[in-house]
Amino acid sequence: MAKSLEDIISDTVNKAVKKAMADYRAQIRADVAGVIRQELASLNTAATVEEKLLTRKDAAARLIVSVATLDDLVAQGEIAQVQTPNGRNKIVENSLNAYIRRLRG
Repeated sequence: MAKSLEDIISDTVNKAVKKAMADYRAQIRADVAGVIRQELASLNTAATVEEKLLTRKDAAARLIVSVATLDDLVAQGEIAQVQTPNGRNKIVENSLNAYIRRLRG
C-alpha cells in the first residue's frame, strides 16, 4: 500500500522537526557549557582577588592606626577600598603595601 501525500508530508515535517530539535539541543548544550566555563573562570578570579583583600580592622592593625584613621586615608585616596558583593568594604592589600612604601620613602 502506497503512502498518501498527507503521510509523506507528515513524515517529512516530523524528520525536519526532529533534526531542528537535535540541532537546537546541541546549541543549548554548547551555550550552557560556555556559560559554566565563564562562571568558573570568574569564580577563580574572584577567589584570587578575595585573597588580596583585607578587612578594615586587619589593615588598620598593619598600619598601627585606628579604623577611623584608616577610613580617613581611604577618603583621601591614599589607600584603595572595594566593596564586596556581600556589601562589606575591604582594603586592597597592594594599595596598603604601596602606601607603606610611600611612607618609608
